[in-house]
Amino acid sequence: MFDPYRRQIYQALSDLIQCVRQKREVEQKISKLRTLVIANANMLPDAERAVFIRQANESFAGFTDSIREIFRTHVNGLTPTQVRDKLLELGFDLGSQVNPMASIHSVIRRLENSGEIEERRSPEGEKTFRLTGESLG
Repeated sequence: MFDPYRRQIYQALSDLIQCVRQKREVEQKISKLRTLVIANANMLPDAERAVFIRQANESFAGFTDSIREIFRTHVNGLTPTQVRDKLLELGFDLGSQVNPMASIHSVIRRLENSGEIEERRSPEGEKTFRLTGESLG
């Protein structure tokens, strides 16, 4: 009586796991392509560089998603200051933030509270954050 339901559940779970894996692969590819565009744009004259960096950043949703992406590509963990530095490397305009570090800490706290990232200590005793095991898949 329950076998058709169980079969559907198992198939749906299998499909779900496969989709999550594919999503993660696509997100990693997006991150690599975005980094490639920005790295190459940094070799261009200022006006042209700004156009390409803006396009790369506009293809990305925003501040929180940028920080999420940084954690996806740095699975060993980062300090909030390192997150700021990575945002700057990606060409993110932190000048629009009144207090960029407070904003970064706020996003990190939300990601931690939602279970996406977790706090760790580096060998030097610094507080770092990294994706949780569930987020790593």
